[in-house]
Amino acid sequence: ENWKKTWILNHILFHESGKYSGKKFKNSLKFDDYLRHRAFSELWKRSPIPLIRLMEEAKSSLILKFAVSSLKNEHLISLREISETSILRLLKRQNHEVDEFCVWIFTTVPKFEQSRLKELGLHEAILELFKSTNPKALSFVATYARTHAKDLPLRQVLELINHENNSPKGATVSEYGNKDVRD
Repeated sequence: ENWKKTWILNHILFHESGKYSGKKFKNSLKFDDYLRHRAFSELWKRSPIPLIRLMEEAKSSLILKFAVSSLKNEHLISLREISETSILRLLKRQNHEVDEFCVWIFTTVPKFEQSRLKELGLHEAILELFKSTNPKALSFVATYARTHAKDLPLRQVLELINHENNSPKGATVSEYGNKDVRD
């Protein structure tokens, strides 16, 4: 991404490193260290809301990774209370990093236990993870569908079988391969 060369991104992620001038940041900075050197560190720790908003709107994978890392490292307790509405907005993004974060939420936060996802209104949005490019999301949704979506309409089964991602194909064909096409 060209973002890595911009002064504003480097300033936000590496301000506390002190390794910059008015014209550029030093090349020795690693983008995996952004939580340690970021600007306004205490402000990012106050609330998860700005980070979730970043996840809803950011297009840069680097910014999304920053938001995910910040949320996982500094807002674990707050994430237990993340709303279904927020999760729905994130799932609608259909973004590699965001999809993986949602799967992490589903496997970490007790209120999002798989057996409750349908009653929480997340079932259809989760099935859309079959379109994800993220292997963890594909694996999660394949497992979820095998257990909690046996009543998928044939149209969705066919979309799933014909989807370009190979990961769920085997699960789908084995699970739904004997489905009566008249259903």
